[in-house]
Parts: sequence; structure tokens; C-alpha cells
Amino acid sequence: MVNKNILIGIFILIAGVAVYYFFFYENDEKAIKKRFDLVAENVSKDSDESKLVMIKRLAIIERAFTQNVHFKIENRSGEYSSREIARRVGGVRSHFTRMALKFYDINIDLQGQTAAVMATARITGLKKNGEQVAETRELEFGLQKKDGDWFIATVKAVEVLEK
Repeated sequence: MVNKNILIGIFILIAGVAVYYFFFYENDEKAIKKRFDLVAENVSKDSDESKLVMIKRLAIIERAFTQNVHFKIENRSGEYSSREIARRVGGVRSHFTRMALKFYDINIDLQGQTAAVMATARITGLKKNGEQVAETRELEFGLQKKDGDWFIATVKAVEVLEK
């Protein structure tokens, strides 16, 4: 009887630790994926979005990046401040009635306080002129960890060969 209670207790303890690890424990990979979810959620736009919500979203986007970010995407290469990035995202969003950004196939290579991330980004939406948009890009990100949080420091488009 005592052995049965001990086994049940051990099983409950193991199940509790597993639930904590999978649902509540925050490791670096989960934190980085949450960062990308946060960026995607706040770049996306609903058709009935108010100005106040837009301002809040742009502030969140600004805080997702390091102070200076290196971009290498087609003819937009260079250093941009996090404020400039948020301003440009706001400009892009203003051309859309609605849009959605999603990241797929996120592969993370942790290297101490930095991380290299490869991801597929897909933007879909409806422009104000009625044009439908659906664009997919392979992107490479460099992230830095500061004060326990991960920030995007570099963004580079990866050329994908088509058949």
C-alpha cells in the first residue's frame, strides 16, 4: 500500500514538472519565438484599427529591436534606428486596409548572448487601392540578449533560387 502511494506521488510529481517545463518554463528558444510572434502580431493590421491601437503597436515594434539595426534587404541596406523602423512600418501599414505577417519555419542557433535565426516571413493583405498582396521571403535575423530579453539587431533577406 505504501509503495503504491509512493509510485502515485512520484508519477504526479513527474507530471507536474513536465507540465511546468512545457507550458511555463521560459527558455531562450521560446523567448525568441515569442519575440517573433510579438512582431508579427503588431505589424499585422485589422481593418477597424483605431489610431490609438496603431500607436501602441508601433511602440511595441520599436521595443522589439536594438537601438541600431542593420538591414540588408534589396535596395534598403543600411543602419536604422528602432524608431525609424517603427516609423517605416507605420508607413507601410498606412497603405493597407488589412494585413497579416506570419513567421514560419523558425530555426534558432543560440550562441551565448546572441542568436542567428532563419525564418520564412509571409505578408498577406489588402491594399487601400484594392490590390491583394501575398509575399513570402526567407529572412536571416541576428538577435542580442540584453537584461534577459532578446532584441533583433540585424535583418537580411536570403536569396532563394527558383526553378
